[in-house]
Amino acid sequence: MAQSNGMVFSLSLMVFLSYGGLQLGCPPTAAAADDPAAQSVQAEAVDINSASEDQLTKLPEITMGLALKIMGGRPYQNPQELVTRQVIPQDIYDKIKDRIVARAPQKN
Repeated sequence: MAQSNGMVFSLSLMVFLSYGGLQLGCPPTAAAADDPAAQSVQAEAVDINSASEDQLTKLPEITMGLALKIMGGRPYQNPQELVTRQVIPQDIYDKIKDRIVARAPQKN
């Protein structure tokens, strides 16, 4: 019985991880848009186009100086631009990439 429970858990985990291919910073698919869990992850992500200095410095390894640099480079089309535009190094981006998004700036 315990072995079959482990197999069910493993299968469930694989299905969960592969479902929808949710990647932060990319527009949600129709399936992800209907998924409350996916919406929660995106709602909790830090938007690099609108986050305050305080919100940015709560991310791993983002110092006040890096937060100001991120804010000064706005707007970003996608989170990867933090690296391609040399705002932050790749190793720091790798630590925060799952916690950030780049939403389109609000027009007034």
